[in-house]
Amino acid sequence: MFLAVTSRDAKNWRVLYRAAVAETDITRAPRRISEAEDAAIGRVRELFYLPGKIEEKEELKHAFRTLRALRGASEDFGVSEPMPMKQAA
Repeated sequence: MFLAVTSRDAKNWRVLYRAAVAETDITRAPRRISEAEDAAIGRVRELFYLPGKIEEKEELKHAFRTLRALRGASEDFGVSEPMPMKQAA
């Protein structure tokens, strides 16, 4: 599930990544993983045209591998992506 990612979300991808890794509620994990993946993808897009930033690019690679493993583990437990929450009008 690809969510709309703001530039601020993309720059704060680490916060969302850490929240996904630290989530202990298996029913909330898929949503946290998706949020982190989406923010990391947004950051990758921002970094594509920037020279340098090698360390952050390596961190992102590691994060994607970890998030993929977490997603696999949650799927092994039969937990899938929950339906999106309705936004308050």
